[in-house]
Amino acid sequence: AVRDLMHLLNRVYNLDLDVHLPAALSGRWRLGRLLGEGGQGRVYVVHPLAGGADAVIKLLLKQDAYTLERFHREVAAMAAIDHPNVLRIIEHGTDPVPFYVAPLGVPLEEYWSVRQASCGPAQLFDLASQMIHELASGLAAVHAQGLVHRDIKPANVIMFADVPVLADFGIVHDPAAERITTRPAGNGFARNIASIYDPRLAPASGDC
Repeated sequence: AVRDLMHLLNRVYNLDLDVHLPAALSGRWRLGRLLGEGGQGRVYVVHPLAGGADAVIKLLLKQDAYTLERFHREVAAMAAIDHPNVLRIIEHGTDPVPFYVAPLGVPLEEYWSVRQASCGPAQLFDLASQMIHELASGLAAVHAQGLVHRDIKPANVIMFADVPVLADFGIVHDPAAERITTRPAGNGFARNIASIYDPRLAPASGDC
């Protein structure tokens, strides 16, 4: 009966009662609903026990050498960039699983749907122009660190009020770092490297 209740709560409220916060966060944060998951980890809402704004926590559940190195590079990249249009890390750690905590925003597509319902074409044009300008500024800050995001798309833009922020540095490329794979990219990405990269920052075609 208890297991059935846990399953029901998970389905209705999107809670995961089998997952616990890392020890470093206990007593300061409370685990909330599941926001999303993929092959490598899960993202949850977390609530500060002392009050203040909710945040998100990304927990890395798959821990092979490749995935761990990618996660460490994602954390290092975001920690190195201080810019209002790049997602900042509140805190991070590795015990018992690698994790980081970041501010909670609104997905771009959700934000834009609301705006479309309340704004006219001219307002939407001005808003989109401003967002593109701000995102370009954030991307310039990424490039100033010698990094290449490699995954710019609407799903990786989070809104904080009317401010767009670049998120998800999971496949960030650092030309100065040692390659962590020699297998060829299987998604067609490598074929387009020459057309989208500054040659000074482009990865080898097999680096995926």
